[in-house]
Amino acid sequence: MNAGPYNAMKAGLLNYSGALSQELGAKGVRVNAISPGPVFIEGGSWDKIKQGMTAFYDSTLATIPLGRMGTAEEIAAQAALLISPLGGFTTGTNVVIDGGMTKRIQY
Repeated sequence: MNAGPYNAMKAGLLNYSGALSQELGAKGVRVNAISPGPVFIEGGSWDKIKQGMTAFYDSTLATIPLGRMGTAEEIAAQAALLISPLGGFTTGTNVVIDGGMTKRIQY
């Protein structure tokens, strides 16, 4: 599977959200992005991969320093934090939620 189209779309989205954060910040509008890594949902894609492509599932899991996939609740909790008053000084950022899977500095 070629990830090129997805990568191009995601790059455009991140660039656009960063530009919007600059444009709308003075109006009190905060713009952020969330980039989740693998999220395990019972009956979802990773559950099916775990059942039918165990080696691929295990090799993916091995790349995650926390040793597990995320949950939908963990992604939702980060979104809730960003939109809450606790996230009031956060804008123009991309929050990567992947258990350390991404091997680069987030800036």
